Amino acid sequence: MKFNLAILLLIVSLIACSNKTNEQSSSSQDGVAQTSPISKDINTADAKKLMETKKDLVILDVRTAEEVSQGTIPNAKVIDIYSSDFEKMVSMMDKSKPTLVYCKAGSRSKKACDAMTKLGFKELYNLEGGYDSWK
Repeated sequence: MKFNLAILLLIVSLIACSNKTNEQSSSSQDGVAQTSPISKDINTADAKKLMETKKDLVILDVRTAEEVSQGTIPNAKVIDIYSSDFEKMVSMMDKSKPTLVYCKAGSRSKKACDAMTKLGFKELYNLEGGYDSWK
């Protein structure tokens, strides 16, 4: 009887520890979400506010050369997402600086943000509607 009771207590303890670990994992995930890389979609008005408030903001244009020839957001760094060395070029950028990423309409810049998140960027903003919305 003592042996069965000991096993029962062990099982209950393991279940309780397992539940507590899962709760802590959820809390950790919430905490990680706050400190993990940020990739946020923003509209043009918010992008303009961001440019005014974040003086160290990097602006990244991921469009093709043909698209860039039609105009850019002032001070934008251009790295074509279709270029074979896109990830290499982006990985040389300062990952700690907030970065606004845009393309023509917002789809490629979203993909660029996903790639940049994997490269360790800390604060990314995708311009919804891209350069088309900026004009």
